[in-house]
Amino acid sequence: AGDATGSAGTAYTAVSNEECTAAQQQLAQALGVDVSMGSAPAAFADLSGGTGESCQLSVTGTGAQFSNMPETAQRIADAFTAGGWTADTQYVADSPTGTIGGLRKDNQLAAYNVGWEPAAGVTCPDDQPISACADNLTPEQMNYTITVDLAQR
Repeated sequence: AGDATGSAGTAYTAVSNEECTAAQQQLAQALGVDVSMGSAPAAFADLSGGTGESCQLSVTGTGAQFSNMPETAQRIADAFTAGGWTADTQYVADSPTGTIGGLRKDNQLAAYNVGWEPAAGVTCPDDQPISACADNLTPEQMNYTITVDLAQR
């Protein structure tokens, strides 16, 4: 852990299809929506420069399905911690349009990203922060994208 050399011995590989499918089902249950699993491994990089591939789960929806980013991120974290994962505090970060987090279990890493953007046709004024614009949008005017990368070393 913490090795940022990117050498072949510490490169990330995607978790097994079985493990990814189990996580997909847990997330679908926790979020109450369909969760897609990539048909091929996705390119992956951790926060310390390690690279490789992951099994990527993804969800898209609107604010009608997801009340807000922190609550949605907590539901993701809870789904994993129920399975024995522990939070990796270096992966905690928030912005007005995104929340990231990460969890670890043995040699595995689950890195998640919950983000939103205004729906097509919605214009947020350039002279105010995006958070002020968000306060004036209906849930259907907020498009959410959620990804969870599952990788192992």
